[in-house]
Amino acid sequence: MYLIQLCRILSVILLSGAFVFACYGQDREKNILVIHSYDEQHEWTKALTEGLETGMLNAPDVRVLHEHLDAKRFPSLFFKDVFLDYLVKKYQSTPFSAIVTADDDALQFLLATHDLHFNDVPVVFMGVNKQLAEITHTSWLTGVYEYRDIQGLLRIIRQQSKSEELIVVTDSTRSGTANLSKVKRHSEFTTLHVLTDVHTEKVKAVFEAFASNTPVLVIGQLFDPHLQAYTDWVESAEILTSNSANPYYSIASITIEHGILGGRYLDGYVHAQQAAEMVVSILSGTPVSDIPEIVKAENLWIFDAQLLARYQFSRSALPKGSIIRNTQPSFYSQYKWIVWGVVSGFLAALVIILLLVAIIRRNALVKRETELNTSRYRDLADAGASIFWECDTELNYIYLSGDVVSLFGCEPEKLIGRPHMEILKSLDITDFPTARYKQKISRKEALSNVILKAKKPTDEQLVLLINAKPIVDTKNTFQGYRGILKDITKEHDLSQMVNYQANYDALTGLVNRRYFVSLLKQHFAETKSNTEASYLCCIDVDNFKLVNESLGHQIGDAVLTEVAEVLSHLVHSRDTLGRLSGDEFALLVVDRSLEESTNLCKNLIRKVSEHEFFWEGRQLNIGISIGMVALEQGLSDIELLSKAGLSRDKAKELGRGRLFYADAGCTDLLRDQAQIGYIANISHDLKLGRFSLVKQPIVGLKDANQHKLHYEILIRYHDQDGRFISPGVFIPVAEKHGVIGLIDSWVVETTLANYATYFPEGNVTVSINLSGVSVSNEDFSRQVINLIKALRIAPQNICFEITETAVISRIGQALDFIHELKAIGVKFALDDFGSGTSSFGYLKQLPVDYLKIDGSLVRDIHNQPTDRAIVESVHSIARMMNMQTIAEFVENDEICGVLQNIGIDYGQGYGLGKPQPC
Repeated sequence: MYLIQLCRILSVILLSGAFVFACYGQDREKNILVIHSYDEQHEWTKALTEGLETGMLNAPDVRVLHEHLDAKRFPSLFFKDVFLDYLVKKYQSTPFSAIVTADDDALQFLLATHDLHFNDVPVVFMGVNKQLAEITHTSWLTGVYEYRDIQGLLRIIRQQSKSEELIVVTDSTRSGTANLSKVKRHSEFTTLHVLTDVHTEKVKAVFEAFASNTPVLVIGQLFDPHLQAYTDWVESAEILTSNSANPYYSIASITIEHGILGGRYLDGYVHAQQAAEMVVSILSGTPVSDIPEIVKAENLWIFDAQLLARYQFSRSALPKGSIIRNTQPSFYSQYKWIVWGVVSGFLAALVIILLLVAIIRRNALVKRETELNTSRYRDLADAGASIFWECDTELNYIYLSGDVVSLFGCEPEKLIGRPHMEILKSLDITDFPTARYKQKISRKEALSNVILKAKKPTDEQLVLLINAKPIVDTKNTFQGYRGILKDITKEHDLSQMVNYQANYDALTGLVNRRYFVSLLKQHFAETKSNTEASYLCCIDVDNFKLVNESLGHQIGDAVLTEVAEVLSHLVHSRDTLGRLSGDEFALLVVDRSLEESTNLCKNLIRKVSEHEFFWEGRQLNIGISIGMVALEQGLSDIELLSKAGLSRDKAKELGRGRLFYADAGCTDLLRDQAQIGYIANISHDLKLGRFSLVKQPIVGLKDANQHKLHYEILIRYHDQDGRFISPGVFIPVAEKHGVIGLIDSWVVETTLANYATYFPEGNVTVSINLSGVSVSNEDFSRQVINLIKALRIAPQNICFEITETAVISRIGQALDFIHELKAIGVKFALDDFGSGTSSFGYLKQLPVDYLKIDGSLVRDIHNQPTDRAIVESVHSIARMMNMQTIAEFVENDEICGVLQNIGIDYGQGYGLGKPQPC
């Protein structure tokens, strides 16, 4: 017997040597040996196998070999020796690149046999419950621990059951023992009832000792005494739940839908994929010692919907992200195919019904259309004020119906056999396209929309429409004509009226803007071949707005009518006079020299001014201004009207009641066009960032003022071509055309919003220029106050500069604006004082803080005694009114010295500081 055992040991040693040699042969293959603790039908084993195989897909030329220790059913040491003998024999010629163990028994098996049989082959474990010291300090070993969140599961069990007792069903395997240890360590239950290796036949008797509402946690499997082995998880769950009504929880996800209420489960698939990633790293050359162990793995909450309802556990109290299984299927999911069959049958029947309805409806429509066509033919023949007629090949009437008597004065029967044209000539024809009619008849062609105009005995106009088609037989032989003769007098008169209203001004009877532009285009095209010059004039009634607003629109309309009448009598019949809009007229002078056209316009101006306009015995002084341009080939009709309009505006600027002729190179007009261009683009350019701000220091000239920082905000503008446009150019134009408010709003909002950035020193007074338009706008003052409050800027650091000319023109609104903002602490400066026509009397009404002396009085103060005297008087009066003075245009030290001698408080100019970017 001993000899047999000795022979067996020697054979194992020899085979092991051959196995180790094969593992480290020269031509090593990428073979991965996986040793599972449980049998291949075990659900946990299936999940691990699938996850491992999926994770190894990224590793090329790898073969995964699975072996199963089946330690649940065969836990004896003898079986493990047999298993080792089996592996050594089977794989004696197979080299392994790595070995993977699944669960504790497989790992313990490999730890005991590695050095002898698998020397230096790297090992990756998975499914291990407990972190062991011998694992941590082994250089050829790494892996993923089977982390089960038993603590979280115990907390949910207690929360749902509200019980102080817990029954724990386990087994004596390594996994069961490890899981029980975790339960005892984390349990907060008062009493734990631990049931180990419960026999399948005694389950009912064991659970009779416990209350039916005591929760049960299954962390191990039942033992079958007949097979002397543990049952699988599913069978254990079904036996337990069929023998007691307790709420069961489990750590095995496969028990859900087999009587288990729920639990916290480790996902075997994901768990195995983590181990596969480690194997791939080893195959790519990474040392095992550089691959850290994964201590924790992701767990899932899974619950049975029907059991939650049975035990009245609320779904809302479940952990976030919980998976609910075994939900009650909907009626549709249960009977989906039946539902689809019924719906399909219904739809098929509906389609058939719809097809039948469509066929029946189509037949009805065809019948109705036939009846309708018959009725139409009858109605056409009997239509009032229309005649249906038919002629033979000789164009003699063979059929007549309709209102023959009213048109021809006799019954239809008396006209049968008479020629068609003879009957028409019986009318008093005033207009008829005879040549076109005869040509169509000779060619036997259709007559389409032929208009015949005649005069009735009452001298009223009669308009007839003739339409006819040739009649041919089946052989396409001409048989005559069939047609209608319709009275369209009303339609014609209405068309004429609509056409007149579309082209003529209802008030003056002159051509309107649309028709005038059309005639201008037509004439412009004709002038290309004409050597004579033509001119376009824009005419505007001077001070018409004053007449309209003071006397009313009715008087204004009467003035426009009289002006149109005066002009109409003076222009030539070949010229075109029109009213474009309001008090704006236009005149197209045709085939005249420049001198003749100029004389005509001057005569128009003179005659209108000499004409006596009366209203209720009061004479009105009415005049006109005219802008004239030549018709240039390089300009469109719109550009010509625009240029003529600018010329008219220039005439009004020069004093009204005059003519301004703009030739092709008129610099004044070009400048005005450029300025209009600036204004048209201001809103767009503000959005595009073509405006920017700079700041110029206002320097204290006295020691007491020098510590306080003070700047004036100035605006800069570059057009779309990048050219710098002086504020002296675009600001006056913006004021003139009413868009200065946009600029003011942008400057105020930008400055206040960026106050901290522009003035990082803090506590800086900033002066901002405002126009008269903004000063008189109530909404603007509220906008400024809201901005100051929203941005939390100290109001005393803001100073608005307003010019004396803007204030004088709007003194009431200016005072309201100043008082409202000064009430919250804002300061004010009166800018350019001395440049306008105001007197010191206005100064008494304005509660400003600063008086800015215009630079025209400062720039020569060191050479002009008169300027110095004026500045001294302004300063003295300002001092008496508790205002501080600021002198502009301080260009050098000499000027600065004179101002300091006078006592001026502040100075501003290039001599003290140039503008700098904000």
